[in-house]
Amino acid sequence: MKNYLFIICLILDVFNVKAQINLVPNPSFEQFDTCPEYIGLTRYALGWTMNVNSADYFNSCETIPPLQVSTPTNSWGYQIPRTGNAYFGFYSYGQYNPLAIEFFGRSLSSALVAGQKYFVCFYVSLANGDPLVNPSIMCGTNNIGMKFFTYSFPSPLISNNLYFVNNYSQINSVNSIVDTLSWTKISGSFIADSAYTHFLIGRFFDNSNVTFSCLDSNNINNRWSYYYVDDICISTDSNTCNLITQLIDIESIQHSLAVIPNPSNGKIKFVLPANGNFELKICNLQGGLVYHRFINGVKKEEVDFNFSEISDGFYTLTLQNHSYVFHQKIILTKN
Repeated sequence: MKNYLFIICLILDVFNVKAQINLVPNPSFEQFDTCPEYIGLTRYALGWTMNVNSADYFNSCETIPPLQVSTPTNSWGYQIPRTGNAYFGFYSYGQYNPLAIEFFGRSLSSALVAGQKYFVCFYVSLANGDPLVNPSIMCGTNNIGMKFFTYSFPSPLISNNLYFVNNYSQINSVNSIVDTLSWTKISGSFIADSAYTHFLIGRFFDNSNVTFSCLDSNNINNRWSYYYVDDICISTDSNTCNLITQLIDIESIQHSLAVIPNPSNGKIKFVLPANGNFELKICNLQGGLVYHRFINGVKKEEVDFNFSEISDGFYTLTLQNHSYVFHQKIILTKN
């Protein structure tokens, strides 16, 4: 027992030391002073004071219908935070307003050192759209990235983007990101040429230098691109951000559900995470409820379910009671 406690303490000590090297305070937006109730309130997440053209803050604490900026369901679609209860979101393209690209950022915990190499990573997911609020076509883009500055600026700021969109950022994605189901990692490194103190995340390249990949290539009307963002890290150590996200993933797994098999033809076996009474929900990618039931008096064991009446597709399975919430994305296919 003492050996186990020693190992746990050692892991926590390593995590605490490494976490201090991440130059991005509040990197997954979990710390906030006010729960967001509508769009554009990134400043409610502690320290995130830079907002250009109304980027958004999403948090599960928002419970006022129609859940415009809640998680996992909100006005831009349905996505479970990669970690915790919150994420940010921004437009990287709008067909009828091409200059309305959004950016967000903050100050670093300490200024970068000129000549020092820095490693960067953050995670994005393309919003899948709300058919009632945003009945348009999702398009992925490349060149989503991070740009550094030696100063801050007033926020919120409405800009025509001529200053920010100059076809350069220290970090940017090469490929168009079109995954609406999972979180995609954007990472890279650069050598600082100035004592940068602030950074922005967004799309810093104009349309002529961007590749668009639309999920419905036949529809040419009302195309847009909106990304959720979570878990941001900047460090001089190439292993720091990987270590932090790996430990976060281990913690997240404890709150995930074992679903066997996945993908499935509808007949699913999963291991209940704890004893007690649970509420089971299955939602489609738009957050619509397709299955709901209560499971009472269960024990921690394998339980069989048959969801064969649900149409093929991607879904999120949620199992919760008064103490726990477990999420798992599932794929149903009859083939």
